[in-house]
Formats: sequence, structure tokens, C-alpha cells
Amino acid sequence: MVKELQELRTKKVEQEEQVSETNRLIEEKNQAILNHLDSAGIDSARTEFGLVSRREIISVTTPKDLVDKSNFRVWLTEQIGPEGVEAMLSINSRTLQSLVTQELEKRKAAGDLDQTIPGITNIARHYTISLRK
Repeated sequence: MVKELQELRTKKVEQEEQVSETNRLIEEKNQAILNHLDSAGIDSARTEFGLVSRREIISVTTPKDLVDKSNFRVWLTEQIGPEGVEAMLSINSRTLQSLVTQELEKRKAAGDLDQTIPGITNIARHYTISLRK
């Protein structure tokens, strides 16, 4: 079974590399088409495969330092009110996962069997194996 697991993992890595290369080629073609539309001065073109359109996608990052966070919070509160801000508060799932895991491990090491975290209603556990060479 372990040999089969290793073979499947190797196959997965090879497939991921193929997908990565395909994604690179797709991005290359996307850029070529965007360049063509730009040089022709048009936003869309009808082709035998369908309508190709240029779209603008806006991407932002969350404020990182305390001043920017504070300024954004003030602006957001003005926009949607304090209740809206409270409803939007969230934590990155990986950060939450790490925080809860550290807390539960700390409690376990101290002999504390309490496994509850206020506001966290479902702490699921699953087990997997580790295979290292």
C-alpha cells in the first residue's frame, strides 16, 4: 500500500507540473490576445469560437500597517456603519487554524482538557499519514 501511495503522489506531482505548464501557456496566449486588442484599439472581437472581450479586473490588498488599518476602518464604518463592520470582521482561515491549534496544544501540554474556544463551534479532527524518505 505504501508503494502505491508513493506512486500516486509521484503521478500527482507530474500532473501538477503539466497543469502548471498549461497554465503558463494559457497566460501567454491571453497576453498575446490582449496585446492584439490593444494594438487594434478595440475592446472586443468576434471570432469563430465566440466573442473575445477585454475586461478590467480590480485587485486590492488589505491594509497591512496599523495606520492604514485604522484609516480604512474609519472609512468603512462611514460607508456601512458599525454593525456592518462587525459583520464583516473575519480572520484568515490559516491564521485561525494556527491560532486554535497552538492554543489547544498549549492546553494539552498543561494538562488542561478544555477543548473549547469561544465563538468556535466546531473543532473537527482528522488523521492522515506522513511519508518521508
